[in-house]
Amino acid sequence: MKIRHRIEEKNGELKEAHGLRRADSRGLFAMELQMYFTAFVSNVKRITKLAELVTQ
Repeated sequence: MKIRHRIEEKNGELKEAHGLRRADSRGLFAMELQMYFTAFVSNVKRITKLAELVTQ
């Protein structure tokens, strides 16, 4: 329960800001791909922001 807030916050961000509210294609496999790609892009964005903070 202590970490649930952080997990739900990230899930909400993926849903609201990155388009996981609606599936792009049909089928479970397509939704899984969409989820993986969305999480990948979200993590890359986060890594680049953290890298910018470290280099400053």
